[in-house]
Amino acid sequence: MAILLGSGVGRRLRDLAEHVSRNPWFCVALYAAAFLVANFVLGLPLLIYQDFLREHQYGLSNLSFPCWLREQLIGLALAVVLGAVAITIGYAFLRRAGHRWWVWATGLAFVFTLLLELIKQVLIAPLYNDYKPLPQGPVRDAVLSLARANEIPTAHVEQAPQ
Repeated sequence: MAILLGSGVGRRLRDLAEHVSRNPWFCVALYAAAFLVANFVLGLPLLIYQDFLREHQYGLSNLSFPCWLREQLIGLALAVVLGAVAITIGYAFLRRAGHRWWVWATGLAFVFTLLLELIKQVLIAPLYNDYKPLPQGPVRDAVLSLARANEIPTAHVEQAPQ
């Protein structure tokens, strides 16, 4: 972030967003999206080292580099779309909040986190995993038995690939 903001890149991104549109809502969303992409690109070498090379050194991942990069790009796309929306809404509230901006920012972050938790398993997790029905057998029987014992309705049970 110091590189983006200190080098003037942040200012140029803002000027570009304002050149594309005079609508303040769209300018904030465009700037947020561009900033998130630039931040991702600048952090990619460290991300490769931390999340790909080190995880493979310790046997914590079995993904090939193209598969790993695909997951990172999915995460970037989600961050750009959801982040641009969240930041735009946040700035709209901050413009009206005045000196109590921190209360609104905290509340919005809390609500946004709750919404993400609600949609994560249904909308986001399938982007990363290919879920398949759990085959007949003792594991399926045990899971269904636990669900019935705890009065949890189950139409079907799925598993992520190994």
